[in-house]
Amino acid sequence: MTANAEANTYYIVFHPNGGSGSMTTLTCKYDQTYTLPAMSFTYPSHPSKYLGWNTDANSYYATYAEKQQIRNLTSVNGYTFHFYAIWDYAPDLTCADRYFTLYEAQTGVITEAELLQTVTSTDREDGTTQIRVKNYTINTFKDLTASSVITITYTTTDSRNNTTEKQAKVTIVDTGTTKEGPMDFDGKKQYVRFIAADYYQKDYTFGGLEATSKWRSDVTYRNTLTAAMNNVKGEDGNWSHVVKSYEFSTEDIEQVKQYVSDNGIGNSIRE
Repeated sequence: MTANAEANTYYIVFHPNGGSGSMTTLTCKYDQTYTLPAMSFTYPSHPSKYLGWNTDANSYYATYAEKQQIRNLTSVNGYTFHFYAIWDYAPDLTCADRYFTLYEAQTGVITEAELLQTVTSTDREDGTTQIRVKNYTINTFKDLTASSVITITYTTTDSRNNTTEKQAKVTIVDTGTTKEGPMDFDGKKQYVRFIAADYYQKDYTFGGLEATSKWRSDVTYRNTLTAAMNNVKGEDGNWSHVVKSYEFSTEDIEQVKQYVSDNGIGNSIRE
């Protein structure tokens, strides 16, 4: 009488886990060594880096590496392992185009820190990442002598060296060549600006003032704006708080309407 013993068999099924495609199931025998196959799934639509395999689809870390040798993962006959491809997603950058006067450019207002005011990063694995302006130099702006549009590149890298870059336009306007209002002593134009009471205390991204705005950062300007926002018109037709009165012609109003039509209102600047 002859006894025939066969080693237990187990299986490894591979899943794209955000990617796409299929891979052949790996059939393994107990007491034999196998090499995990090279990952052949199509990458996810989101820019990402392949890290390896994990039996937990929600993990951000790989417990099995590309082409790693395995042996005796289980002694249970017929057991099936599910190996999920683990991807590290590149950070997402959200930024906005910026607008400055030539005077601000020449006097050093456009620092890297200032340009970073309107860009944010989110990273699935790290949460947030450090952002820089690629090849930034303040002289790029200080040396300008006329209106210009400069394209800057924001860049950020996560803890696994996944890098994302995104461009934004910085528009520099020589207000000295326009006709709107007299010049102030510092070389800037005087402007009449509008901001609704519903927005002036909100964050810039929600229609409010920029953090660097004098109307937010300077106590005198801030108090003046607050008083204006609390302005009421009495029964006698007079306002409770008047600093200066302006008269707008029909032509002025039509120009404002045309500007809003072309450029948007508030922070909804045209692309």
